[in-house]
Amino acid sequence: RPWGREKSRGTMWSTSRNRHINYKKNPLTGVRELVEAMNVTESILPEVTVPTLVIQAANDPTVRPVSGQLIFEKLGSTVKELVV
Repeated sequence: RPWGREKSRGTMWSTSRNRHINYKKNPLTGVRELVEAMNVTESILPEVTVPTLVIQAANDPTVRPVSGQLIFEKLGSTVKELVV
């Protein structure tokens, strides 16, 4: 499991394979804000109707490769392109 929780300090620690680029600890309030921002963004993707280019790295160590496809499918635009 890549994340753990320190209850007494209100932080999450990472055991990521990419320790050289990731924070060792993340405040839970920051994680909560990020999750909320992602949920709001996902909910308004159908309202995006302008031409859109979604770029997703195939070997990104942080973001799942399927994320780009999921965003692409939820976009409201009829003119859109996904580049992986």
